[in-house]
Amino acid sequence: MGQEIQRSRFWYITQNVKVLIVTRLLWGISRGVATPFLSLYILALGGTPIEIGFVNMLGLIAGIFLYPLGGYIADKKGRVKLIIYSTIIFTISGLFFVFAWSWEIIAIGHFITQMMLFYSPALNALEADSLPLNVERDSQSF
Repeated sequence: MGQEIQRSRFWYITQNVKVLIVTRLLWGISRGVATPFLSLYILALGGTPIEIGFVNMLGLIAGIFLYPLGGYIADKKGRVKLIIYSTIIFTISGLFFVFAWSWEIIAIGHFITQMMLFYSPALNALEADSLPLNVERDSQSF
């Protein structure tokens, strides 16, 4: 019989996947800590419940129109470039929240932040391409 190769449990996690895991983890933690307080922040800056709804609606509108274009743009211009530039702009748009003096500034920042998430299809495709095909589950390693 053939010689069996002993692999570690997480053999399929390459450097690329490790970077993606760490960045998604940091992104998830930072967004998870701040996002629940967006409504309170808007209220503290003089907004009303209607303005809270308006800000959230702007974020949804930005995503609805640009998210489908993300895959197309990534195919035409390249995934890595799209992810790098969009992440930089996404990060910079967080400054709207830091230096906001009114709920309107929060609305602009939220719109830009959600708009820049159009690179998510490219990021998901990069993750999928970084994992090996046909990962068979070995009953001994799981």
